[in-house]
Amino acid sequence: MNLFIDSSVYLSFYHFSSDDLEQLKKLVVAIRSGKIKLLFTTQVIDEFNRNRESKITDALKKFIEQNPSSSFPQFIEGFAQRHFIKGFVKKHKSKHWEVTLTAIKSILARYDNIAPNHKPLDSKLDVICPCGQYMVVKLDFAIAGTQTFPKSSGNRVVAAVDTENKIIKILLVYSKNDIGSPNETVKWKNKVASNYEEFKNLK
Repeated sequence: MNLFIDSSVYLSFYHFSSDDLEQLKKLVVAIRSGKIKLLFTTQVIDEFNRNRESKITDALKKFIEQNPSSSFPQFIEGFAQRHFIKGFVKKHKSKHWEVTLTAIKSILARYDNIAPNHKPLDSKLDVICPCGQYMVVKLDFAIAGTQTFPKSSGNRVVAAVDTENKIIKILLVYSKNDIGSPNETVKWKNKVASNYEEFKNLK
């Protein structure tokens, strides 16, 4: 069975409730089993990519309104997932990476724990610079289960705090083998600027 879904339907997935997602899983199973074949057009893909960011932001704003909390919700951008998180997952045990990612998100969620002079009260979090409505931050981390200190591990997370919508976007996760000395900061800033339209002026 061939199935064509309009971009507006794909975008509506970001607003699905838990019950809706359970129903969506049935569609995923049918697609993976070959019972249903999804059809795409270039226009659908372009419209989805163009509107995805605003839909996610809107969904998160509604979630925050319904679930008030002092912490900032975070999500991982697609580029960060591809570069270089896949490498971490492949190199380390899945369980260790999941524990590590949970710890990373826990620290980022406490971004509001920042002094008025933009110095983090949590010494693990470095505030790099403002960029429009965002505050770019960096975090050193070590993989769970390893005998390594975060600072000396060479592992870094670059994230952007949307100070207006109170959400955090994880832009880049890398090791010293991915991006290292010399000029490490310049390198990761260039990579972020060249892959995220809203950070193209990051310097």
